[in-house]
Amino acid sequence: PYWQKPVDGINIAEKELSAYNTRLDHYFYNATDCQSFTEATGKVLNSQPDGVILCPAFKEQSLKFTKDLDKLQIPYVFIDINLDGANSIGYYGQDAYQSGMIGARLMQQTLGDSKSVMIVKQSAKKIFSEHIESRIKGFVNGFGSANVKFTTIEIDLRDPNEPDASMRQALTQAQNNIFVPNSRSFVLAKYIEEKHIEHCNIIGYDLLNDNIEHLKRGNISFLLNQRPDEQSYKAVMRLFNYVAGNKEILQRNNYSPIDIIIKENVDYYRK
Repeated sequence: PYWQKPVDGINIAEKELSAYNTRLDHYFYNATDCQSFTEATGKVLNSQPDGVILCPAFKEQSLKFTKDLDKLQIPYVFIDINLDGANSIGYYGQDAYQSGMIGARLMQQTLGDSKSVMIVKQSAKKIFSEHIESRIKGFVNGFGSANVKFTTIEIDLRDPNEPDASMRQALTQAQNNIFVPNSRSFVLAKYIEEKHIEHCNIIGYDLLNDNIEHLKRGNISFLLNQRPDEQSYKAVMRLFNYVAGNKEILQRNNYSPIDIIIKENVDYYRK
């Protein structure tokens, strides 16, 4: 559900630019399938666009793709994930490492006497981007020298036995302080609610409807929001201004605000 939000932002920008004879074509790929990404980028190259907006989920394949774009002198902008070593004209997204640091600060305030924190990574095929790993790195480093034990669990959501198989044993060890570094904290929150497990402190990401509902019910303590629709909207506008107006690039990295969402303020952000 997360990826609908960037699409929404792109669609809003396209409507605004329609008077300028501008068309945006969408090429979707499976974020757990490298071959799907390669096929999609191949279609993009064949279409010879004036510019590209890209989420570079697969690093090596993305670098190859951007080199092909450089050869064709096609400008490109990154959203959601930044890619070092590429010649993009801009990046719109979150400072992943810093968001992890904020997650650590929030966790420390609610940790109490516990010295144990669980990091739960949930994805199909257990594929996690560098963006997710940067969040985790920031989260762990955010505890500094504090004597905290970290346990990391990777869950393949294609497995019908998950998250029950992985979480049953972990939660019996009283590791109820949980950091979920992607948008899928609702999966874990639903499991905890169904099993009537109390006193869980979950910090997750993104204002998906399912996450919001579990935040309101108290199953999620905090959500860190990165405004993905705003990111993609601004990326389109940057690309349009560059292609159509040859405007100078003043700032390549454009970081989104890192919003701290709780159940008392979520409705204001939802609007």
